[in-house]
Amino acid sequence: MIKFGFYLSGEKGYKCLEDFVDAIGFSNVAYVCSSRDLNVMNDYYDDIKSLCERQSIYFYDRSDPVGLKVDYIVAIGWRWIIEGQEKIIVFHDSLLPKYRGFAPLVNALINGEDEVGVTVIKASSEYDAGPIIAQASMQVNYPIKIQDAIKKISKIYSELLLKISADLIKGFPIIEYNQNDLEASFSPWRNEDDYLINWHDCSKKIERFVDATGYPYAGAKTKIGSNFVRVEEVNIIEDVVVEDRKSHVGKVLFMDENKPVVICGNGLIKLNSFYDENGCSLVGKIPFRTKFGN
Repeated sequence: MIKFGFYLSGEKGYKCLEDFVDAIGFSNVAYVCSSRDLNVMNDYYDDIKSLCERQSIYFYDRSDPVGLKVDYIVAIGWRWIIEGQEKIIVFHDSLLPKYRGFAPLVNALINGEDEVGVTVIKASSEYDAGPIIAQASMQVNYPIKIQDAIKKISKIYSELLLKISADLIKGFPIIEYNQNDLEASFSPWRNEDDYLINWHDCSKKIERFVDATGYPYAGAKTKIGSNFVRVEEVNIIEDVVVEDRKSHVGKVLFMDENKPVVICGNGLIKLNSFYDENGCSLVGKIPFRTKFGN
């Protein structure tokens, strides 16, 4: 019997394991490894662990590696190196060779890509550069929240996983082809500084940025004076002529229902939901003469 070892993190990892067990069964799962991810508000660690307990699947934490032998390793939503293993199949959040690296879905949505997707590759010594096993895409209609994008793309993950694993169980060989390195682009890792809104961007990009960095991530942020505020919900407002716009980027131009309309590098953004570091809403609580950013 073909045995799979799963390295899983996040909603995509949880959904794939759930669908695998429902469609194929738990007997083909040798073990599941997961890890806490402090960069997201819900890492699905407890959900993955609970699912394994219900299905009597051996579960262990990344900090407690085991030497169980399997036929294939499957890594989904996994951000860490898997040592000493062969036949590793990696699911990546982009249409490779574009967006190799970290947070590819977030970065693609910020950039306004019309199409995003999933690529299944064989692991390689260079990250996300291995030969492609399968690939699938979906069209993006903006505005879209990252949480909704993850849910939609999780279905693609599951479909690809079930197709590939079923073929392997039947004994079909993996068919692969090399990536075109000349077409590669790279998606850098993101940290807390990368949640800062750049008010010099156009309003469309700022809206995409806020939507792409929201839950399950920490959320876009900006400053009022020396204090940080988190921005949760925005929408684009029809632009007006702002004299010497570059000198006034980040300033509140109007108040609409006690909600500030902010001057962007191009266009206007209305802040519908934003709150202080204690999580208290700031709607209706800031003065008209407020400037966001440094």
